[in-house]
Amino acid sequence: MKRGLVLDIVPTITSRFDGGENTKGDWEYDNTTEFGGDVKWGIRQNLTLNGTINPDFSQVEADIGQVVLNERFALFFPEKRPFFLENLELFDTPGQMIYTRRIAAPSVGAKLAGKIGGLNVGTILAADDQKYSASGTDSPIFGIVRLRKDLKGNNTAGAVLTTREDGGNYSRLAGADSRIYFGQKYYLALQGVASFSDAGSGATSGSFLEAAWDRTGRAWGYNYKLSGISRDFEAAAGFVNRTGIIAASAFNRVSFYGEEGAFLETWGGFGGFNRIWNYEDTGAGAIEGGESLFPSATLRGGWRLSGSITRNFYTYSPLAFSGYSVVDPNGPDVFFYPEMENDQFGGSVGVTTPTLQLLTASVNASWGETPLFAEAAPGRSSRYSVVVDLRPTSALRASLQVTHLTLERKLDDSQFSQEIIPRIKLEYQLSQAIFVRVIGQYSSRERAALEDRQGNPIQIGGTAVGATKTNDLRTDLLFSYRPNPGTLFYLGYGSTMDDVGQKRFEDLRRQTDGFFMKLTYLFRV
Repeated sequence: MKRGLVLDIVPTITSRFDGGENTKGDWEYDNTTEFGGDVKWGIRQNLTLNGTINPDFSQVEADIGQVVLNERFALFFPEKRPFFLENLELFDTPGQMIYTRRIAAPSVGAKLAGKIGGLNVGTILAADDQKYSASGTDSPIFGIVRLRKDLKGNNTAGAVLTTREDGGNYSRLAGADSRIYFGQKYYLALQGVASFSDAGSGATSGSFLEAAWDRTGRAWGYNYKLSGISRDFEAAAGFVNRTGIIAASAFNRVSFYGEEGAFLETWGGFGGFNRIWNYEDTGAGAIEGGESLFPSATLRGGWRLSGSITRNFYTYSPLAFSGYSVVDPNGPDVFFYPEMENDQFGGSVGVTTPTLQLLTASVNASWGETPLFAEAAPGRSSRYSVVVDLRPTSALRASLQVTHLTLERKLDDSQFSQEIIPRIKLEYQLSQAIFVRVIGQYSSRERAALEDRQGNPIQIGGTAVGATKTNDLRTDLLFSYRPNPGTLFYLGYGSTMDDVGQKRFEDLRRQTDGFFMKLTYLFRV
């Protein structure tokens, strides 16, 4: 049989036992057993058709925790599911018009990906779970097409088409992009996208336009970008977490090189500015932006030093504070806030080790002034993060990540919020076929009761917004037996516990847990 004309059929059986408290307060498990499968057909040397029915991704490790208490927009989480990971690079688009994690829990899907001549092709058709539909009874249908043509001189021309059909609602998108290279160091990137949507309240349309000019040279370079995203633009199969803006940025880079064997091998940095305007009212001036400088150096042996110096400004959106009022014994209950938070200075330092035989590590610290967006008040932030990858033996790998963010009010130095997220992952390859993984992640988040800029309690809808505190421990265990690619046996356990003992692990109470078993077998035709 010629390579590229292979047909793989992989039937799957998955059984889950999901635990939780019943109405009597007793712990019980619900069992769900499903049959599914995957089909992979190598149509030709560089073109593959994949299909899946009832895919199960329970063996995929949970996302790394991110700080969330002072974020205004949705956070990006990388794709980890095998069905979507394969040939994922073929779905890359400027502006992230394709984000496969929008397909939350597909019941059935098909993917055609590869190359036809000089044309890169990536297509996905999938039906999502009904619980993600507006009605709760429809299955949202995703259709994704990404085409990119390789032209002479490394130039490219691409197109993207996506749709999400949810009963009578829809969100459709069509766009084109191109990258044109000049003189080996320069390129011009252009993109234009239009969206057409109807969420049940009438049809809307929007646009996304972007242009970038870049120079990538050994000693110096730059990147200048201008983009406009209209208020009604919607990318239901992409990741565009902010609309209604015009954004511009200009960054320049300079690099210096030491002599061979010098202690300071390379040094330099990049810096520039960015500005954001309201799409409908650019004449009112920028609503957000800043200037920044990022110096860096590489020392002999591969050690890397980095840092930053920044100044930012932000404008508060009136829509974010609708329903706000305060409890002020000496004045009206009206919630006041300034139009802009200016001159928010900050900085950071970081150290990364070379890739040593036993470990690789990085340490970063940042601090500075920042708005407390829930209070529309000035604050200060301090953030520390540590990442350590250990390789004590060829079979054992361990990684440790810790993120610690503290926000304080500038008014009285009181703590507004604190987030501490340590994560440990251990992986052990007992043999070529047997693999064990253990992951533990602790998420501690606390936020004080909301206060305005004068220290008065904040109410939303007439109700005071009190303090919040959560301390959760998530553990995941996975045993994998894979005698050959495609044939495997997974056995796993996952649990989420609430640390009532307040970061002391003295009173851990189960919130949810579950066991799962997955068995697949490869038939190669």
